[in-house]
Amino acid sequence: CQFLSKNAPFVQDIVLAKVAEGVIPRYGDLVFIVQATLLDKAWSKDFTQAHDALLYGASLISFVWDLEATYPPLEQAIDRIANRVLEVLEGSGYAPAKKKRNHHNNKHNHKQKPSAFSSSSSSSSSSSSSRTENKKSGAEATTAERAMMLKTRLEAMNMVIYDELKFHAVDADNYYDPSSNVLHDVLSNKSGQPIAMCIIYISVANRIGLEAWGVNAPSHFVCGISLPSQERSGDSKRAPVVFVDAFDGGKQYDVESLQEFFSARGFPLTREFLLKRCSDVQIFTRMLANLRNACNILWTRGVKNADTVHRHVFLQKLTMVCLQALNCHP
Repeated sequence: CQFLSKNAPFVQDIVLAKVAEGVIPRYGDLVFIVQATLLDKAWSKDFTQAHDALLYGASLISFVWDLEATYPPLEQAIDRIANRVLEVLEGSGYAPAKKKRNHHNNKHNHKQKPSAFSSSSSSSSSSSSSRTENKKSGAEATTAERAMMLKTRLEAMNMVIYDELKFHAVDADNYYDPSSNVLHDVLSNKSGQPIAMCIIYISVANRIGLEAWGVNAPSHFVCGISLPSQERSGDSKRAPVVFVDAFDGGKQYDVESLQEFFSARGFPLTREFLLKRCSDVQIFTRMLANLRNACNILWTRGVKNADTVHRHVFLQKLTMVCLQALNCHP
Protein backbone atom coordinates (compact mmCIF):
# COMPACT_ATOMS: atom_id res chain seq x y z
CA CYS A 1 0.00 0.00 0.00
CA GLN A 2 2.81 2.40 0.84
CA PHE A 3 4.49 1.62 -2.47
CA LEU A 4 1.30 2.34 -4.41
CA SER A 5 0.61 5.51 -2.43
CA LYS A 6 4.11 6.81 -3.27
CA ASN A 7 3.23 6.38 -6.93
CA ALA A 8 -0.40 7.54 -6.65
CA PRO A 9 -0.59 9.62 -9.88
CA PHE A 10 1.01 6.78 -11.80
CA VAL A 11 -1.37 4.24 -10.25
CA GLN A 12 -4.37 6.44 -11.05
CA ASP A 13 -3.43 6.51 -14.73
CA ILE A 14 -3.09 2.71 -14.75
CA VAL A 15 -6.47 2.21 -13.03
CA LEU A 16 -8.22 4.57 -15.44
CA ALA A 17 -6.66 2.82 -18.42
CA LYS A 18 -7.73 -0.59 -17.13
CA VAL A 19 -11.24 0.56 -16.32
CA ALA A 20 -11.53 1.97 -19.84
CA GLU A 21 -10.73 -1.56 -21.03
CA GLY A 22 -13.49 -2.93 -18.83
CA VAL A 23 -11.06 -4.44 -16.30
CA ILE A 24 -10.91 -3.76 -12.57
CA PRO A 25 -7.24 -4.34 -11.67
CA ARG A 26 -6.40 -6.26 -8.53
CA TYR A 27 -3.89 -5.03 -5.94
CA GLY A 28 -1.23 -7.51 -7.08
CA ASP A 29 -1.70 -6.52 -10.69
CA LEU A 30 -1.21 -2.84 -9.84
CA VAL A 31 2.03 -3.53 -7.98
CA PHE A 32 3.30 -5.63 -10.86
CA ILE A 33 2.43 -3.06 -13.53
CA VAL A 34 4.00 -0.20 -11.56
CA GLN A 35 7.16 -2.20 -10.88
CA ALA A 36 7.44 -3.34 -14.49
CA THR A 37 6.99 0.17 -15.86
CA LEU A 38 9.46 1.76 -13.43
CA LEU A 39 12.06 -0.90 -14.08
CA ASP A 40 11.63 -0.74 -17.83
CA LYS A 41 12.32 2.99 -17.70
CA ALA A 42 15.22 2.54 -15.31
CA TRP A 43 16.96 -0.11 -17.42
CA SER A 44 16.45 1.70 -20.71
CA LYS A 45 17.26 5.26 -19.63
CA ASP A 46 18.38 5.90 -16.05
CA PHE A 47 20.81 2.96 -16.03
CA THR A 48 22.82 4.53 -18.85
CA GLN A 49 23.12 7.82 -16.92
CA ALA A 50 24.15 6.39 -13.55
CA HIS A 51 27.65 7.29 -12.35
CA ASP A 52 27.97 3.77 -10.88
CA ALA A 53 26.08 1.61 -13.35
CA LEU A 54 27.04 -1.67 -11.67
CA LEU A 55 25.72 -0.66 -8.27
CA TYR A 56 22.70 1.05 -9.78
CA GLY A 57 21.77 -2.07 -11.75
CA ALA A 58 22.20 -4.21 -8.64
CA SER A 59 19.75 -1.92 -6.83
CA LEU A 60 17.20 -2.52 -9.60
CA ILE A 61 17.50 -6.26 -9.11
CA SER A 62 17.03 -5.75 -5.37
CA PHE A 63 13.89 -3.76 -6.16
CA VAL A 64 12.51 -6.75 -8.05
CA TRP A 65 12.57 -8.76 -4.85
CA ASP A 66 11.96 -6.04 -2.27
CA LEU A 67 9.79 -2.97 -2.86
CA GLU A 68 11.61 -1.18 -0.05
CA ALA A 69 15.05 -1.62 -1.62
CA THR A 70 16.51 1.75 -2.60
CA TYR A 71 19.68 2.86 -4.33
CA PRO A 72 20.95 5.63 -2.00
CA PRO A 73 21.42 3.38 1.08
CA LEU A 74 23.25 0.87 -1.10
CA GLU A 75 25.59 3.55 -2.38
CA GLN A 76 26.11 4.94 1.13
CA ALA A 77 26.94 1.50 2.52
CA ILE A 78 29.59 0.92 -0.14
CA ASP A 79 30.99 4.43 0.40
CA ARG A 80 31.34 3.76 4.14
CA ILE A 81 33.32 0.60 3.47
CA ALA A 82 35.53 2.39 0.94
CA ASN A 83 36.14 5.30 3.32
CA ARG A 84 37.23 2.88 6.04
CA VAL A 85 39.67 1.21 3.62
CA LEU A 86 41.10 4.61 2.71
CA GLU A 87 41.56 5.38 6.41
CA VAL A 88 43.60 2.20 6.73
CA LEU A 89 45.66 3.20 3.71
CA GLU A 90 46.41 6.72 4.98
CA GLY A 91 50.10 7.11 5.68
CA SER A 92 51.05 3.96 3.78
CA GLY A 93 52.17 5.86 0.71
CA TYR A 94 49.90 3.66 -1.39
CA ALA A 95 46.62 5.52 -1.06
CA PRO A 96 45.08 6.60 -4.38
CA ALA A 97 45.93 10.00 -5.77
CA LYS A 98 43.43 12.80 -5.36
CA LYS A 99 40.86 13.09 -8.07
CA LYS A 100 37.36 14.39 -8.48
CA ARG A 101 34.63 11.90 -8.95
CA ASN A 102 32.48 12.52 -12.00
CA HIS A 103 28.80 11.92 -11.43
CA HIS A 104 28.05 12.30 -15.16
CA ASN A 105 25.27 14.80 -14.43
CA ASN A 106 22.64 12.31 -13.31
CA LYS A 107 19.19 13.45 -14.45
CA HIS A 108 16.85 11.26 -12.45
CA ASN A 109 13.20 12.31 -12.35
CA HIS A 110 12.12 11.61 -8.77
CA LYS A 111 8.43 11.99 -9.60
CA GLN A 112 8.47 9.28 -12.22
CA LYS A 113 10.33 6.65 -10.25
CA PRO A 114 10.77 5.81 -6.57
CA SER A 115 13.61 7.33 -4.59
CA ALA A 116 15.07 3.85 -4.83
CA PHE A 117 16.60 4.85 -8.13
CA SER A 118 17.83 8.33 -7.32
CA SER A 119 21.46 8.96 -6.44
CA SER A 120 22.32 10.18 -2.99
CA SER A 121 24.33 13.30 -2.26
CA SER A 122 27.78 13.33 -3.75
CA SER A 123 29.42 14.41 -0.50
CA SER A 124 30.05 10.95 0.91
CA SER A 125 31.06 9.60 -2.48
CA SER A 126 33.47 12.41 -3.11
CA SER A 127 35.22 11.75 0.18
CA SER A 128 35.83 8.20 -1.01
CA SER A 129 38.02 9.41 -3.85
CA SER A 130 39.73 12.50 -2.40
CA ARG A 131 42.83 11.45 -0.51
CA THR A 132 46.52 12.17 -0.34
CA GLU A 133 48.88 11.70 -3.27
CA ASN A 134 51.03 8.60 -3.50
CA LYS A 135 54.70 8.99 -2.69
CA LYS A 136 55.32 8.05 -6.33
CA SER A 137 52.93 8.22 -9.21
CA GLY A 138 52.34 4.92 -10.97
CA ALA A 139 54.09 6.18 -14.10
CA GLU A 140 57.28 6.78 -12.05
CA ALA A 141 57.09 3.56 -10.03
CA THR A 142 58.97 0.38 -10.84
CA THR A 143 57.17 -2.87 -11.60
CA ALA A 144 57.84 -4.05 -8.03
CA GLU A 145 56.50 -0.80 -6.58
CA ARG A 146 53.34 -1.00 -8.70
CA ALA A 147 52.82 -4.56 -7.50
CA MET A 148 53.24 -3.35 -3.92
CA MET A 149 50.68 -0.57 -4.49
CA LEU A 150 48.15 -3.16 -5.63
CA LYS A 151 49.05 -5.63 -2.88
CA THR A 152 48.75 -3.01 -0.13
CA ARG A 153 45.35 -1.77 -1.28
CA LEU A 154 43.98 -5.31 -1.56
CA GLU A 155 45.29 -6.17 1.90
CA ALA A 156 43.52 -3.10 3.31
CA MET A 157 40.29 -4.10 1.54
CA ASN A 158 40.44 -7.64 2.86
CA MET A 159 41.18 -6.48 6.38
CA VAL A 160 38.16 -4.17 6.41
CA ILE A 161 35.68 -6.37 4.52
CA TYR A 162 36.50 -9.75 6.03
CA ASP A 163 38.30 -9.11 9.34
CA GLU A 164 36.52 -5.99 10.59
CA LEU A 165 33.09 -6.26 8.98
CA LYS A 166 33.03 -10.08 9.00
CA PHE A 167 31.72 -10.65 5.49
CA HIS A 168 31.74 -14.35 4.71
CA ALA A 169 30.56 -16.98 2.25
CA VAL A 170 26.92 -17.92 2.62
CA ASP A 171 26.39 -21.39 4.07
CA ALA A 172 25.12 -24.28 1.96
CA ASP A 173 21.61 -24.19 3.46
CA ASN A 174 21.06 -20.58 2.36
CA TYR A 175 23.12 -20.56 -0.83
CA TYR A 176 20.04 -20.68 -3.07
CA ASP A 177 17.93 -18.37 -0.94
CA PRO A 178 16.96 -15.23 -2.90
CA SER A 179 18.45 -13.04 -0.17
CA SER A 180 21.91 -14.42 -1.05
CA ASN A 181 21.65 -12.78 -4.47
CA VAL A 182 20.00 -9.47 -3.50
CA LEU A 183 22.67 -6.91 -2.67
CA HIS A 184 20.74 -5.08 0.04
CA ASP A 185 20.30 -8.35 1.93
CA VAL A 186 23.89 -9.38 1.31
CA LEU A 187 25.13 -6.13 2.86
CA SER A 188 22.80 -6.61 5.82
CA ASN A 189 23.58 -10.30 6.35
CA LYS A 190 27.27 -9.88 5.40
CA SER A 191 27.09 -13.00 3.26
CA GLY A 192 25.92 -13.95 -0.20
CA GLN A 193 26.58 -15.80 -3.43
CA PRO A 194 29.91 -15.25 -5.24
CA ILE A 195 28.53 -12.78 -7.79
CA ALA A 196 26.90 -10.59 -5.13
CA MET A 197 30.06 -10.62 -2.99
CA CYS A 198 32.09 -9.69 -6.08
CA ILE A 199 29.87 -6.69 -6.81
CA ILE A 200 30.59 -5.36 -3.33
CA TYR A 201 34.31 -6.01 -3.80
CA ILE A 202 34.39 -4.39 -7.25
CA SER A 203 32.43 -1.34 -6.05
CA VAL A 204 34.77 -0.78 -3.11
CA ALA A 205 37.89 -1.35 -5.23
CA ASN A 206 36.76 1.22 -7.79
CA ARG A 207 36.32 3.75 -4.97
CA ILE A 208 39.84 3.33 -3.61
CA GLY A 209 41.65 3.98 -6.87
CA LEU A 210 41.73 0.52 -8.42
CA GLU A 211 40.28 -0.85 -11.65
CA ALA A 212 37.99 -3.78 -10.95
CA TRP A 213 35.81 -5.93 -13.18
CA GLY A 214 33.95 -9.20 -13.23
CA VAL A 215 35.15 -12.46 -14.76
CA ASN A 216 32.13 -14.33 -16.05
CA ALA A 217 33.55 -17.80 -15.52
CA PRO A 218 31.26 -20.85 -15.32
CA SER A 219 30.24 -22.20 -11.91
CA HIS A 220 32.02 -19.50 -9.89
CA PHE A 221 32.17 -15.73 -10.37
CA VAL A 222 35.43 -13.92 -9.53
CA CYS A 223 36.77 -10.43 -10.12
CA GLY A 224 39.93 -9.00 -11.65
CA ILE A 225 41.82 -6.09 -10.10
CA SER A 226 44.59 -3.85 -11.40
CA LEU A 227 45.97 -0.37 -10.94
CA PRO A 228 44.21 2.32 -13.01
CA SER A 229 45.91 3.34 -16.24
CA GLN A 230 47.31 6.59 -14.80
CA GLU A 231 49.18 4.59 -12.15
CA ARG A 232 50.87 2.23 -14.61
CA SER A 233 54.02 2.68 -16.56
CA GLY A 234 53.94 3.11 -20.32
CA ASP A 235 54.22 -0.66 -20.71
CA SER A 236 50.65 -1.74 -19.96
CA LYS A 237 51.60 -5.41 -20.37
CA ARG A 238 53.70 -5.14 -17.22
CA ALA A 239 50.80 -3.78 -15.16
CA PRO A 240 50.04 -6.33 -12.42
CA VAL A 241 46.64 -8.02 -12.51
CA VAL A 242 45.26 -9.99 -9.57
CA PHE A 243 42.14 -12.14 -9.55
CA VAL A 244 40.13 -12.17 -6.34
CA ASP A 245 37.61 -14.68 -5.05
CA ALA A 246 35.40 -12.39 -2.97
CA PHE A 247 33.39 -15.43 -1.87
CA ASP A 248 36.48 -17.01 -0.28
CA GLY A 249 37.72 -14.23 1.96
CA GLY A 250 39.39 -12.26 -0.83
CA LYS A 251 41.71 -15.11 -1.84
CA GLN A 252 44.03 -14.01 -4.65
CA TYR A 253 45.12 -15.75 -7.84
CA ASP A 254 47.27 -15.04 -10.86
CA VAL A 255 46.16 -16.26 -14.28
CA GLU A 256 47.91 -19.62 -14.01
CA SER A 257 46.62 -20.48 -10.53
CA LEU A 258 43.12 -19.39 -11.53
CA GLN A 259 43.29 -21.70 -14.53
CA GLU A 260 44.19 -24.53 -12.15
CA PHE A 261 41.27 -23.58 -9.88
CA PHE A 262 38.73 -23.87 -12.70
CA SER A 263 40.36 -26.93 -14.24
CA ALA A 264 39.89 -28.71 -10.92
CA ARG A 265 36.19 -27.86 -11.22
CA GLY A 266 36.00 -29.32 -14.70
CA PHE A 267 36.33 -26.06 -16.62
CA PRO A 268 39.67 -25.73 -18.44
CA LEU A 269 39.64 -22.03 -19.30
CA THR A 270 42.09 -20.19 -21.52
CA ARG A 271 44.18 -17.24 -20.41
CA GLU A 272 42.30 -15.05 -22.90
CA PHE A 273 38.94 -16.03 -21.41
CA LEU A 274 40.02 -15.16 -17.87
CA LEU A 275 41.47 -11.81 -18.92
CA LYS A 276 38.27 -10.79 -20.71
CA ARG A 277 36.21 -8.29 -18.73
CA CYS A 278 32.50 -9.01 -18.66
CA SER A 279 30.00 -6.19 -19.04
CA ASP A 280 27.69 -4.94 -16.31
CA VAL A 281 24.70 -6.23 -18.25
CA GLN A 282 26.22 -9.71 -18.36
CA ILE A 283 26.55 -9.54 -14.59
CA PHE A 284 22.89 -8.51 -14.21
CA THR A 285 21.75 -11.26 -16.56
CA ARG A 286 23.59 -13.83 -14.45
CA MET A 287 22.17 -12.39 -11.22
CA LEU A 288 18.67 -12.54 -12.63
CA ALA A 289 19.20 -16.15 -13.67
CA ASN A 290 20.34 -16.93 -10.12
CA LEU A 291 17.34 -15.15 -8.66
CA ARG A 292 14.95 -16.94 -11.00
CA ASN A 293 16.58 -20.24 -10.06
CA ALA A 294 16.08 -19.42 -6.38
CA CYS A 295 12.39 -18.82 -7.06
CA ASN A 296 12.16 -22.18 -8.81
CA ILE A 297 13.78 -23.89 -5.83
CA LEU A 298 11.35 -22.21 -3.44
CA TRP A 299 8.55 -23.37 -5.72
CA THR A 300 9.68 -27.00 -5.72
CA ARG A 301 10.05 -26.90 -1.95
CA GLY A 302 6.37 -26.16 -1.66
CA VAL A 303 6.46 -22.41 -1.04
CA LYS A 304 3.65 -21.67 -3.46
CA ASN A 305 1.56 -18.57 -2.97
CA ALA A 306 0.47 -15.47 -4.85
CA ASP A 307 3.65 -13.65 -3.85
CA THR A 308 6.04 -16.26 -5.25
CA VAL A 309 3.97 -16.56 -8.44
CA HIS A 310 4.12 -12.78 -8.89
CA ARG A 311 7.87 -12.69 -8.35
CA HIS A 312 8.53 -15.59 -10.67
CA VAL A 313 6.50 -14.04 -13.50
CA PHE A 314 8.06 -10.65 -12.95
CA LEU A 315 11.58 -12.07 -12.98
CA GLN A 316 10.84 -13.58 -16.37
CA LYS A 317 9.89 -10.14 -17.66
CA LEU A 318 12.87 -8.39 -16.09
CA THR A 319 15.22 -11.00 -17.53
CA MET A 320 13.91 -10.13 -20.98
CA VAL A 321 14.36 -6.41 -20.28
CA CYS A 322 17.94 -7.07 -19.24
CA LEU A 323 18.61 -9.23 -22.29
CA GLN A 324 17.29 -6.45 -24.51
CA ALA A 325 19.64 -4.03 -22.74
CA LEU A 326 22.47 -6.46 -23.39
CA ASN A 327 21.70 -6.32 -27.11
CA CYS A 328 21.78 -2.51 -26.97
CA HIS A 329 24.97 -2.37 -24.87
CA PRO A 330 27.34 -5.09 -26.08
